[in-house]
Order: sequence, then C-alpha cells, then structure tokens
Amino acid sequence: MSIPDAVRGDVWLADLAEGRGREQSGIRPVLVVSATEVGTGRGELAVVLPLTTTHRPEQPLHVEVVTPEGGTRRTCYVMTEQVRSVSRGRLLEHWGSVSDATMGRVEYRLRTLLDLL
Repeated sequence: MSIPDAVRGDVWLADLAEGRGREQSGIRPVLVVSATEVGTGRGELAVVLPLTTTHRPEQPLHVEVVTPEGGTRRTCYVMTEQVRSVSRGRLLEHWGSVSDATMGRVEYRLRTLLDLL
C-alpha cells in the first residue's frame, strides 16, 4: 500500500490512535499544516491539526471551518493547540482543501501559540 501525499491545506480523515489526557485521538479529520515538500517527501511524515465539531468560544486558538469547506460534513474547528506530527500512513481518506483565508487564520494562531509574532 502506498503512502498518501499530504499537501498543505488538505483535510484528511486520519487515525490518530490512542491519546493521553486532553490529546485528540481516534478516527477524525485533520488539517495538514506542514509544507507540501514535507508531506510529499521521503520522510513519510506530516504535521497536522485535528478538527472538532465542538465549538468552544473560550478557546481563541480555534479556527472555524464552515461546511462544505475542506470537504467537511459539519462545521468544524481547527484545534491549533493540538499540533501533531504523524506518519502519512495514518491518513485514511482525503476530504478536500481549505481556503487561503482559512489557512491564514490557522497560521496566525500557530504563530501566536508558538510565540513567533
């Protein structure tokens, strides 16, 4: 079985397996945030952010993705505080891609989270 390419801005259904504590786990959509060169390279890894359908107004780091953007079936929220590097073999089903505007909001929150402003 071949390892899928993970292009920056793509939404995939992924198997995040078991988590601990507040880590997101199980089969769920994720947004690829690593550079396309990383997600299509020989390293077979991608940096992803899980999506949730739970709206948490108190969580300023979440980015809304309104259906049908990214192939989502329900309005979701990108959990930028849950950065994770995964094997691309965990990517199960490609759903679509988010807009440049959504990626811009995600990037801003990642820079905030990592103090890169």
